[in-house]
Amino acid sequence: MIGDPNLTDIKINGILVKALIDSGYQVSSSITEEFYDNMDHKPELNSMDDFQKDLKGANGKTVPYTGYIEASIETQLTSTPILTILLVIPVSQYHGVAPVLLGTNLIRNIQQFRNTDNLPDGWEAAMMSINPFIGRVTATKLITLHSMETRTVTGFVRKIKNTDAAITEAFEDEHSHSAIVCPRVVTVNNAGRTSRIPVRICNVTARPIKIKARQCLCQ
Repeated sequence: MIGDPNLTDIKINGILVKALIDSGYQVSSSITEEFYDNMDHKPELNSMDDFQKDLKGANGKTVPYTGYIEASIETQLTSTPILTILLVIPVSQYHGVAPVLLGTNLIRNIQQFRNTDNLPDGWEAAMMSINPFIGRVTATKLITLHSMETRTVTGFVRKIKNTDAAITEAFEDEHSHSAIVCPRVVTVNNAGRTSRIPVRICNVTARPIKIKARQCLCQ
């Protein structure tokens, strides 16, 4: 782990505990065996032998686990508890800082059921990393891009979530234009749900490319 740990306070079955938010952890969210052993009212520890599968981390190594429990999770971002499965892992703390690790499965659930758009920096970074899509950027008017021409044009986006910055990338479907979209970091931290976005496009073909008004430029 590089930099300061991304920590938050949550409740597991009503117990307040420090948790590490790790959007790079592709395995189910988990608790340490030590935390489980110290719970006053222990949920039933279930075996995963019936699944007959090994859990593997990002490095491809098998993740050891004692079993799993069913638990309710409460956070500052959700109005009602989220029922989920937590693996019980035979370690004392994750990265030496917390007995609970929130992986992508629980981050996605919290993102879906959150009750606010005002996210703490740690939560916003985690949600952005697992779902970086902000919205489709459409052309504000007819664009004619001549052969071998590169130009910055203005696009319009209806944001599906708030964030400070995003990267413009090609959006490919059957209605896409054939111009190349140059990836660029753009600022989208203005108030409201819409933004005007500068989009750098390039035509490397021998023919002009026409992009209609309201046609998708990029994402």
